Amino acid sequence: MKCSNYAAFSIDEYGHPYSWGKGHVGHTGNCILDLPKMIETNTDNRIFTDMYANDDSILFYAPIRVYNITPSCGPSKGNTTISITGTGFVNSEKLRVRFTYGDLSQEVHCVFDEESQRLICRTPKFEEFDGEKHPSVQLPCDCYLSVTMDGINYSECEMPFKIYSNEINLTSLNPKSGSVKGGSEVTLYIDLDEVTASSIQNLTVGF
Repeated sequence: MKCSNYAAFSIDEYGHPYSWGKGHVGHTGNCILDLPKMIETNTDNRIFTDMYANDDSILFYAPIRVYNITPSCGPSKGNTTISITGTGFVNSEKLRVRFTYGDLSQEVHCVFDEESQRLICRTPKFEEFDGEKHPSVQLPCDCYLSVTMDGINYSECEMPFKIYSNEINLTSLNPKSGSVKGGSEVTLYIDLDEVTASSIQNLTVGF
């Protein structure tokens, strides 16, 4: 707990900031609170770990947080464009994303989109490492992302990225013929394991 001349402040076990006393520093408002109230203004999904207070102000510290990846899965051939959501992102020439899966790790360059406040990058070729197919990669598998702003310190994403196999084989289709004018509804049967099937969100079919 920290105190100023007007209020007291604390951080709970989940990293949420609270204040009580006068509200013009902290929870805002003109009333005096006897019990802690969560500070929600300008916190933006941050998890706070430390704070400093002087006579008339309070400073909360929140490390970089990475908590969402869209889309959350992609094929092992790579080249999937993903956006990474978090807090504390800034534009830097050293922005990179590290992909760790099994005993392998690869890094790619990323860019900071100021409009969405997200990081954008393309996934690497997961099955290839140093130009060769790596025997230790067992698909599908979870891949863990870490973001660095300075090339030294990394912040790990709170959710994994699912890598699924490129081997999506069509076994049969029904019906096997249709009108030249198109518009026929076709059911495709493909050979997939359950994990890959549950991960795939969109398939493109070519004729």
